[in-house]
Amino acid sequence: VHSFSTGSKGWLKHVINVVHLSFFCWNNNVDFVYSHLEPASFIGVLAQKFIRAKVYVCRHHGDLYSFMNRDKDLSYKITYRFASNIIVVSESTKKYMVEKEGIKSDRIKKINLAYDFSLYDFPDPYKVTLLRKHIDANVILITIGHFNAFKRPQQSIEVLRNLLQLGIDAKLILLGNGEQEDEIRCSLKTMSIQDRVIMPGFVNNVIDYLAASSVLLHPSVSESSCVVVKEAGLVQIPVVVCKGVGDFDDFIVDGDNGFLVDRDQFSTQATSLVNRIAKDQTLCDNMGQNLKRDVLHFFDIKNILSVYDQIHKKKSTT
Repeated sequence: VHSFSTGSKGWLKHVINVVHLSFFCWNNNVDFVYSHLEPASFIGVLAQKFIRAKVYVCRHHGDLYSFMNRDKDLSYKITYRFASNIIVVSESTKKYMVEKEGIKSDRIKKINLAYDFSLYDFPDPYKVTLLRKHIDANVILITIGHFNAFKRPQQSIEVLRNLLQLGIDAKLILLGNGEQEDEIRCSLKTMSIQDRVIMPGFVNNVIDYLAASSVLLHPSVSESSCVVVKEAGLVQIPVVVCKGVGDFDDFIVDGDNGFLVDRDQFSTQATSLVNRIAKDQTLCDNMGQNLKRDVLHFFDIKNILSVYDQIHKKKSTT
């Protein structure tokens, strides 16, 4: 998270960075500058009046800065007040910027995040089989993300508890760590379900864990373009995500390639949906196949590059 430095040293650092960027652009005949982090975007916006290159601020968060109370930072305000061109990865982010931050919609262009899926590893069938055997449950839930108030892993734990109360043989994989880890472990002991939750921490074979699972639960309320849901699509497992979060509404069709639920009713609605999936393997398979189809269609880099080509062609004709 970038915080604007108001001291003389902070100002000097920003001026030096603007000068460096400006000289680099002029000396190398740069036509386009794409900035992908808030500190870089701030420098890019300050430099845009001194270079002929067109600066695009690429925003990879939606409302996270408001959650963290950082949207009042001077650098943040300057960046989005004066940015001539802004790229976002979801319609929900564009809507938030227009309605909450007062940014004119004609300065914002939505372009899907691009993935080169050919670089992704396939699941290792042997490791997947071992994981399923080790976990040993009819329904294997998985939630991946930082253990914090925005990602809400506790919601997935509540889904597990609900399913167990319904007599469903279920277990939950929680991949990640974070400030809520101790709280989560205490909660599991209080519920007496610690033996039903696997917490491996960070792993380097996430795709194997996804392939070994029955459904991805993603209760997060702050996203830009969620990688985990795309990875779930690659291994063709159903997903349960929140409406109005990140880019989910842009490509998830409720009941066809995934499930969209109310963020305030996540555990209740997700419990009902997982119960339904567990009883209908055909539905589960079809949903996973449809998700993979749509993930490849909307996010494969081959389908996104043409959008940037249009931006570059437009600049060359002006």
